[in-house]
Amino acid sequence: MRYRTISSFYQHLKSSYPDHLLSRYGVFASDAFERRHLSLLVSSLFGKSPVFKAGEDDSLAKIISEMNSPSLFGESPLIIVERDLKKAECLELAGALKRFEGRFLLLSGTSTLYGLGDIIEKEGALCDFLKDKKWEREKRFQEYVHMLVRKRKKAISDSAVNLLFQKIGPDLAQLLSETEKLSVYVGERPRIEEEDISQMVANQSEKTIWQIADQFVFARKVPQAIDLSQMAIFFTALRSQFQMGYKMLSLMEKKEEIGPHFPKLWPRMIDQKKREALNLKKDYFKRGLIHLFEAESAFRNERTIHPHHLYAKINTSTAS
Repeated sequence: MRYRTISSFYQHLKSSYPDHLLSRYGVFASDAFERRHLSLLVSSLFGKSPVFKAGEDDSLAKIISEMNSPSLFGESPLIIVERDLKKAECLELAGALKRFEGRFLLLSGTSTLYGLGDIIEKEGALCDFLKDKKWEREKRFQEYVHMLVRKRKKAISDSAVNLLFQKIGPDLAQLLSETEKLSVYVGERPRIEEEDISQMVANQSEKTIWQIADQFVFARKVPQAIDLSQMAIFFTALRSQFQMGYKMLSLMEKKEEIGPHFPKLWPRMIDQKKREALNLKKDYFKRGLIHLFEAESAFRNERTIHPHHLYAKINTSTAS
């Protein structure tokens, strides 16, 4: 069985749980965030049922061991494998699946599975989005937005979703993040309106400024140029990045857990920023904040100075 839309696939899972689920599922999508999001969606449907998740860092031996282990809960677990597989791994996993009595979900960025995909489709269902055209991918991402809005017991029109896409583009992580913010912003109102999106959601150009600031601080990449009208956003973004790095290193010095201090960041992003911050040292971020303040003051007083000179000054001053 094959599902062509994510909403129909999700609805099947929701209506089939717990007694009528198929034993094997496979979803193939190129977007890593989409695969991760699906993993969370599916596992949330299973409530208190045992779920084992395996990612890129988990060995195939560990996955198969989990499949062969009797469940302490008295029922076979759902095994979610979120990773790409090599040929030998596909063949070995195919053999293990023939013996596994529980339910299995594979989330992968490749559909070349050397027979494993055939086994999943024969015993269950597949969603293959790897060859989707651009408009099909955007339509699917719109489905995710509608699903999240319904989950928050709100409503949103197609025209409002289209406006959200115009501002953000086909970035699923950002689309869902902004949808969450909008759901909170409207409060008791039952519907997210276009006016809410116009007021609350920044254009993609502003998102790009934040990405440039991230690269400037953590990768020391100096932008070629930024429009004068975007300078205030750029300075705000730079300050946020310098403060993030400084705070992470301070927390690590105190041996405190970092995650609770950055609730909006995914665990993988926190791990990435920790590694980058450690390479740059605490003093780098401290001096960056000092020189950023000086650069903002200079820009306010001397708008004739080319912005690139200010960026270069900050980057050179904070080099360690």
